[in-house]
Amino acid sequence: MVGMFLFDHMIKIYEKYKNFLLFFIFMAFLTIHYQLYASTGMPCGSVSNSLRYTLVWGSLDQNGVAMKAGQLVEAINPRGDVVGCVTSSDALYGQMFVYGEERIDNHVIVGMRDDEEIVFRVNGRIAMALPKITFSNDKEAHKVDLSVLFDATPTNPNGSLTSTPTPTTTAIVTLTPTTLPTMTATPMPTVTPTNVVPLIATPTKTTITQYLPILTNRLTR
Repeated sequence: MVGMFLFDHMIKIYEKYKNFLLFFIFMAFLTIHYQLYASTGMPCGSVSNSLRYTLVWGSLDQNGVAMKAGQLVEAINPRGDVVGCVTSSDALYGQMFVYGEERIDNHVIVGMRDDEEIVFRVNGRIAMALPKITFSNDKEAHKVDLSVLFDATPTNPNGSLTSTPTPTTTAIVTLTPTTLPTMTATPMPTVTPTNVVPLIATPTKTTITQYLPILTNRLTR
């Protein structure tokens, strides 16, 4: 009898104050959600959920040093959409749902397509995934360790890495003029001819007797 009385009394209280109780439960839920938001400092953005998904988890480091809790880890599809999001615990993240693209009537839920490579970001910076993973609707958990490098730059909208140019060192060569040697002319020795005998042909004396046979021969013809 006492139990029935208490039960009826609680029903009457609920009927009288149910709106207040529902409001109290709703406010409690918002408070808990805000506390979780404040503890991480970096909430996940809106991610479109679908019935097609895979799960990833793993370690999280920056240049080989384990990262503290509260890091924002995102999965990006090749079109730049955020398809998965989670905040990390100490040196670990996950399990993170990575959702696939799905069509319902004329509505398309953005996500990964089959065999597309999943790109990961940590606090807005590209992370190297070991091993690399492609999407499939297997609904299974995969261990993928993420490593962030200091020289990684924020991603483009399509999730690709922007390379940091390597500074080029230009060598400056100083040219020192070379002094050309001065050419000094050496005087040629003067040759003085001594006892030079001029070569003058001595004419041969011709007598008339040498020509007599010739003249006689011509006259007799």
